[in-house]
Amino acid sequence: MKKFLAFLVLAAILITMFAGCGNSGKIEPQATTNNSTESVAKVSASQYPKASELPHYTVGVVIHTTTDFLCSKLKKYLDYLGENFNVSFEFNIIPSFADDVYLGAIQDLCSKGVDGIIATNFSGQAILQGLKICEENQVYLGIGFSQVDPKISEQAIKNPYYVGSSYEDDFNATVLRSPSWEWNIAPSQLMPQAEPAR
Repeated sequence: MKKFLAFLVLAAILITMFAGCGNSGKIEPQATTNNSTESVAKVSASQYPKASELPHYTVGVVIHTTTDFLCSKLKKYLDYLGENFNVSFEFNIIPSFADDVYLGAIQDLCSKGVDGIIATNFSGQAILQGLKICEENQVYLGIGFSQVDPKISEQAIKNPYYVGSSYEDDFNATVLRSPSWEWNIAPSQLMPQAEPAR
């Protein structure tokens, strides 16, 4: 059950990456001569459990708004996750980006009994303080729209209640800079790219 909750929180965080990388231009699928994809078996929707059959979780979201372009897209994605995976999202709209405001919002959500928290635009040493609050309350914490400072990332990863972070374009950067991977991926292979305006 805890792994499923951690998966849901992480999935919601990863969606923030795609919300930040969204493109309003029309992208046409590329033609392919490889027929191997045609043999992929189709899975019937009836093979998946209904949302009501899944365990219910409540995930808190610390965010500064739900109405600007990026955050409204995130809210739309979270609404979809909620409807399809039996998850309720509790939004805590914060008035500023000050560390004490974030920590207060995390404490407030923990006191409301959430199972996990997504803190957006949360960074610096305060992440470790937020993790401490979450660990004391046995609540998972994920960071969205923020790059975790490498100096504290190692400490955060050791915490069993930390599920990760995501920010715009971090996947591309990680894949392209990782010397330990045996294969190389160009950015255009990771996501469909729109033709540049001429």
